[in-house]
Amino acid sequence: MMSTGCAKLDEDLALFRALATYEPNTADDLTLALATASERVWTADLAAYDIDGLRANVHGALDDMFETRLALRARIADWLARGFMTPDTVRALRNVFRDGRYATDMLGELVFNYALYKDGEEPLKAFEGGPLLTLVNPDYGADGEVNYRSGDVLLVRGTTANSAAIARSGDIDSQFSHVGLIHVDAAGTVTVSEALIETGGSVTPIGKALTDLSRAVLLRPRNRALGLTASALGRAYIRRSVEGRLPEIPYDFSMQPTGYRTLFCSKFVKFAYAAASNGAIVLPTFGSRLAMENRTFFEQIGVTAVDTFAPADSELEPMFDVVAEWRDYRKTPRIRLQDVAMDSMFAWMDAHGDRLKGDTTSFLVSVLGRTAARLPRAMKRWLSFALPEVPRHMTRRSIAAVYMLHKTLALMVDEAMQAERASIRETGRPLHPRDVLRLYDAMRARGKGQIGYLKTPRR
Repeated sequence: MMSTGCAKLDEDLALFRALATYEPNTADDLTLALATASERVWTADLAAYDIDGLRANVHGALDDMFETRLALRARIADWLARGFMTPDTVRALRNVFRDGRYATDMLGELVFNYALYKDGEEPLKAFEGGPLLTLVNPDYGADGEVNYRSGDVLLVRGTTANSAAIARSGDIDSQFSHVGLIHVDAAGTVTVSEALIETGGSVTPIGKALTDLSRAVLLRPRNRALGLTASALGRAYIRRSVEGRLPEIPYDFSMQPTGYRTLFCSKFVKFAYAAASNGAIVLPTFGSRLAMENRTFFEQIGVTAVDTFAPADSELEPMFDVVAEWRDYRKTPRIRLQDVAMDSMFAWMDAHGDRLKGDTTSFLVSVLGRTAARLPRAMKRWLSFALPEVPRHMTRRSIAAVYMLHKTLALMVDEAMQAERASIRETGRPLHPRDVLRLYDAMRARGKGQIGYLKTPRR
């Protein structure tokens, strides 16, 4: 272990490192240890960290934090075999990974002087930008260098309101919104087989699949032959549909994990590995629950599942190793504020019955969206500068809900971003997520129970 250049961060990280070698006697012991580590992050005082010391030692600190997560993840199979991976333990472990990832983000943002991505600026694809952005598992290469293998699982976070909602809609606060399956053909051409909201089952060139992301993780099956078979079968299933030899595979907004005539992203990965193993492998090992008391938002967007396979569930899958993790530090500040905004919105929905309530504008958007959805795909692409690319089977109600979510989330995040920029100018540090939560609560109070399209129903 090397020093991060900040004594307080070294002290906090020691608690996380200890988890990698901790020997619990019971699941409760493990849950408590994990929760204690998360609590340390949540109560951290950012003013206690030596900014100059961190900036001077950043690469070593990033590697150390990443390797700590790898070591902790390597314990999952053993803890599962010992019966320690209870729902409470799984939730606590996810929180540790989430908190560690946020710490990594904020450290990287410091090194880049809190620069933000701006419209028109040269975009980075995932796994570009060198070793500070791409951290690689030492077992698979050197930082900044990533190779692909058929059967690899690509776990990513987009930048839209849809991505934020998907990432935070389960019973855990995840940081990922989509997953796809890598295929490398005999000529070395890399594609991603996936189920997309806009187009359903799709085979996407790797360059396009890695575009417009804020973070990405590459996972690799330990059984190489299994990965090759899963990749081949999954890609063939989608290609037969795209080429018209099978019916089109529409996106499954229900998030129900059974049946493969419709697919969402994680269910496609489930299908591919089940087919490759003749049904022996049933993903995920640790699933998610959409257990909100107020399910109005889920009903608006068409989700009917309670138990599902969320993209982030792949992160804990024992049959995969982490090959590499990437993030664009110009985008992570806004994504973090999105995450906290969705946490607040879902909490208000449960606590106060808040719901997205439309108006004339949202109605017109839904009508326009349905009109665009009925056009041939080629024409939709040609008109994409003016009309949204909406799937044919997406209802007007769902289109309106996504629009209202986008506008409300943008309103919240824009104000929080201004507050965070002010904090950086005044203190040299971004806002802690708990401060952002308070800011959003103040926004709602100022609006007397309303922010954007999100409103408390009249009693």
